Amino acid sequence: CQSAPAKNKCLDEIGCIEIPPGQPLILGVLRSEKIGPDHHRGIELALAEYNNQFLGHPIELQIEDEDCSPEGGTTAALKLVADPQLVGIIGTTCSGAAKTAMEIVSEAGLIMISGSNTAPSLTSLDGIQPADDWYPGYFRTAHNDATGALTAAKFIYHELGISDVATINDGDPYTQEFTDLFAGIFTALGGDIVYDGVVNKGDRDMLPILNAVAAENPSLVFIPLFVDEAVPIVRLAAELQALKNTEIMGAGALISDDFVAEIGEQGVGMYFINRDPLDDEAIQKISEDYQTMYGEPIISLVFAYIYDATQIMIAALEDVAVLGEDGTVYIGRQELREKLYATMDFTGVTGQFNCTSFGDCSMADFVILQLDDPKQGIGGLLENVVYSTEGAK
Repeated sequence: CQSAPAKNKCLDEIGCIEIPPGQPLILGVLRSEKIGPDHHRGIELALAEYNNQFLGHPIELQIEDEDCSPEGGTTAALKLVADPQLVGIIGTTCSGAAKTAMEIVSEAGLIMISGSNTAPSLTSLDGIQPADDWYPGYFRTAHNDATGALTAAKFIYHELGISDVATINDGDPYTQEFTDLFAGIFTALGGDIVYDGVVNKGDRDMLPILNAVAAENPSLVFIPLFVDEAVPIVRLAAELQALKNTEIMGAGALISDDFVAEIGEQGVGMYFINRDPLDDEAIQKISEDYQTMYGEPIISLVFAYIYDATQIMIAALEDVAVLGEDGTVYIGRQELREKLYATMDFTGVTGQFNCTSFGDCSMADFVILQLDDPKQGIGGLLENVVYSTEGAK
């Protein structure tokens, strides 16, 4: 906390947020109600450590549903930025919503930090140049799928010895970018994408697309999809004689107890690309806090990344906020952005964070997991690491 500025004088180049005495500090939350409650629960857990207070002001959340869609991202972001006392936004859940939301958030001079967006186009494809959908003020504790795609391609080509792969996405920026990046890397290694298909969100009849896949006889099908579309694909593929010996690989959106329970024995042998295993002790502690607060076990580990996103935002706010003699809190918008970009060696429950100039803060390596016993749930899956980028270096 710094010294108060001269009354009615804001020197920040893109303006200041003023929170008068007795008024709450408002944090926006852009989440998809389709995904489940873990998004806002991760935020609530983090804020509970501050007793939901900031410099004598209560912290309030304004939660808007971004519908996991570009249209939903636009609508929800417009609702949030209409409040001049909004300090920042935690979200979105889905990368597709972030693309449209972030343009609005950035133009309003605000910041947004996500614990679940992984689309490379939101930050940078190579860490050198900004990607097409990058906007100032965007940050994430989630990984960048550009690194995940590289790990998946190397594992399939070099470790499995597979050179013929089919890919399926659902047209969402997350899934489409992931398959496009994977295809580019895989073909550069010497592999061949024998089929590149698209399903619609909500599709349940996967026989047409799996027949098309089977006609090309791939050795592996890469499906970085969401649970609703992936479940019928995995189940049906296990029943089709033409795909009996075809491997399947998914990505982080499928690493949940719900997915493992849904596919059961039909998913045995399936591969998953995921971030490096988290610190067991830290995750155990926060999982116990989750159980205590909500009376049920965690649904997926995404809440931990969102917890870290919230902690990073609050730490930056503590450094830049100015408390006036009358209790007014002043926050410079550009100063807050710069403080977040300067984040270095921040220790969270999901690892260490150093934020780049494009907002990528995760330093995670990647691993390949394989499902061998569905009865052990996500815990068993996370323990069954069959390949790691750290070990392959």
